[in-house]
Amino acid sequence: MTTVLVFGPLREALGKSSLSIDAASVAEIFPALIEAGGEEVATLLAHCRVWVNGDEATTMLHLGPNDEVAVIPPVAGG
Repeated sequence: MTTVLVFGPLREALGKSSLSIDAASVAEIFPALIEAGGEEVATLLAHCRVWVNGDEATTMLHLGPNDEVAVIPPVAGG
């Protein structure tokens, strides 16, 4: 299982800060997150970046069983 960490509004929409998801690639994480959180999560995911084990990742990246994925929404500051 891959540990998926979520932050900000994505964490609020899912009601938790992490999930364990059985996924072979980064692309397979998105449907599982949408299933867990619905349309609001789908909308948020369109603007998120994904990091795997501390490195920015593409959806094509294959995942191992002990990988940690962070899904990070855009952050505004001032």
